[in-house]
Amino acid sequence: MKKVTPCPAIEEDDRYVIPLKGRSVSRCYVDFAFGLLFHEDGPRTEVRIEGKMRLISSEKEIVAEPADVASLGPFVALFGQSVTESAAFKNGTLRIQFAHGLQLEAEPLERFESWAVTADDGLRIVSLPGGSLAFWQSTAEP
Repeated sequence: MKKVTPCPAIEEDDRYVIPLKGRSVSRCYVDFAFGLLFHEDGPRTEVRIEGKMRLISSEKEIVAEPADVASLGPFVALFGQSVTESAAFKNGTLRIQFAHGLQLEAEPLERFESWAVTADDGLRIVSLPGGSLAFWQSTAEP
């Protein structure tokens, strides 16, 4: 079994910086959500979005919901993209920026969890209903 080296999230005043910088999307998937997996250069990390999300570029903004599978096609363009910044804002918003100018955003839902980030090193961030976060991070040494 591969040893997982922790990559801690960093807390700032209004956000947690998610440790994805420099990592590339290894897999995109669709089930009852839209997901991104990161396998290389750090602990296996999953971003799972179950609510409305936006894919923003310099030319346009695409809005989609996982319940409408046909709307998710453009989001597959994130496969192989390298992350430049990623943050979970304390108001429940997720923002991931990619090297080629794409940005993925998901906002909180009023009555349900909108998105979650989980990693094999014990990191877990969940957007709670109404607009806040639940945050867990392992403090155990590897």
